[in-house]
Amino acid sequence: MQSDKPLGYPCWAPILQHLNPELRLKLSMRCPAIRTADKTVPMKLDHFEIGPNQLVMNKTKLSVGIVSHYLDGYQPPQWAQLENETGGCPHDIGRFGDINDLSVQARMSKNRAPSDAETAQYFEDRRLLQEMLPKLDGKTAHSERGKLENMIKVLRTKIQNYNKQLAISELKFDNYIMLTINTGEIQRREVVRYDVPLKESLRYLAEKLFGKRKITSKNSNLRSCPTVYPSKFNLKSERERVLIEVEDRKIKSIEIPCCKGEFKNILRPSVSALASSIDITFYIPESEVVDTLKLVQNMDGKPKKLDDMLRENSSLKMNVKMEGIDKLWNFTVKLDDVKKDGKPGEDYCVNIYGTEEDVVDTTSRDMRDRFYAFNMRDRFYGYRI
Repeated sequence: MQSDKPLGYPCWAPILQHLNPELRLKLSMRCPAIRTADKTVPMKLDHFEIGPNQLVMNKTKLSVGIVSHYLDGYQPPQWAQLENETGGCPHDIGRFGDINDLSVQARMSKNRAPSDAETAQYFEDRRLLQEMLPKLDGKTAHSERGKLENMIKVLRTKIQNYNKQLAISELKFDNYIMLTINTGEIQRREVVRYDVPLKESLRYLAEKLFGKRKITSKNSNLRSCPTVYPSKFNLKSERERVLIEVEDRKIKSIEIPCCKGEFKNILRPSVSALASSIDITFYIPESEVVDTLKLVQNMDGKPKKLDDMLRENSSLKMNVKMEGIDKLWNFTVKLDDVKKDGKPGEDYCVNIYGTEEDVVDTTSRDMRDRFYAFNMRDRFYGYRI
């Protein structure tokens, strides 16, 4: 006997738990009746990542970028065409761009008009060229002729580049935000007007997809970009049991294996928890150093001298027995004094890196180097997300 009654709340929970995550999100978007149940049931993923301009969920990658549409039938410059084809500019430009960001400055300079100094040099180059051309037709020694030809070639190139830049600066275009959805086999793109900063558009997506969820993932990567985090969600690394709590778009706490407490009062944390490695980087004020190092001591239960750990460029190595896992894990903890950079509250940089014993994981090590380098670049070169 068939029933016309819809499934109740208790029935939806076990069904949602075993649904494909992508299908589950589609159902939740289209069926408001199941959204409450959907948010309470943990979502299991193989891969989860939040970056400055992208969200990754298993094999589905959602990325946002700024594309330019040139008006009046004009073809875009070659660099703009390539940028549009590859997903757009990955950071804000124009009125939403940070003028102190070197990458924004480099991007904006491609559309700029030549400066007064460049214009003056252009007319000087033209004058020199007009003087040199008659000499080329005259009786000139072979060695002098070759030198003259090279000088003329340089001047012509400079004049052509000026004219090209002037023509580009006069082109009219509109900017749009483009969302690229890549599932590996299928790529789909959608565009909207560029009326809000890029990070706000990604934050809207992150909130719609992952806000107030509990996520369990085999591989996780949270970059230091809280402006695009959902307002609240919990992330658990399935194998290593790394627990990350996000509240008010900030990582509120990180709990790592075998610690008897949580790392709190941390700034700009980045977390990468892969199948065979853990990499956590964050900043702390000087007032939190002792409490943080005490938590590190709890990882293997062996006493250590805090003075030794506070030495410049110090690193601490330990072997830790992970709960529920047979193999030991090798951990390295680094504590770097970065007070000289002068950022309020960011007195020390803490890096906790662990791998399975007897595992040669070059990919994870390469990722660790890039991960740490990104944080250092963010700090010392003024790069901002």
